[in-house]
Amino acid sequence: MVDCPEIRVPSGEAALRVGGDGSASVRHQFSVGQVARECGVAGKELTIKVGVRGRVVLGPAGSPGSYSAPLSISVRQQQGEKILTSKTFAVGATIAPGTSGADFTVVTEPFAVPFTTEHAADDYEVVVGFGKGAKATPVEKRKRRQSKASGVGAQD
Repeated sequence: MVDCPEIRVPSGEAALRVGGDGSASVRHQFSVGQVARECGVAGKELTIKVGVRGRVVLGPAGSPGSYSAPLSISVRQQQGEKILTSKTFAVGATIAPGTSGADFTVVTEPFAVPFTTEHAADDYEVVVGFGKGAKATPVEKRKRRQSKASGVGAQD
């Protein structure tokens, strides 16, 4: 049985607020809710699958729509605090008219790091957060491509 590393959400990275400085100007906010992990050993590697459930809610200056934000998930070595592997996921949700928020979920493919001992929690930690400098963006609606004239009947 492998002692799975803990998941840490650094303070200041658990939420991402979009809008002005004052509360009245907040358009929407992403937040990390629940986190989970599942570990295994494959040969000489420890595999860690991570799941994150969160929510995006409208602020006073917000309006319904689709929103996305970059969520970073990393595996860090405890000794020296070195990031061994990291991936950024675009999390998103659509807030429908008449509602104030919507949930998002991310489940990763397993991260692989060297298996050193069965006490992996002493060796590694999983770090989840929106990161410093992360920016959320509204999801742009795809524009339909206009079909060009097919050239039928054109003369050379």
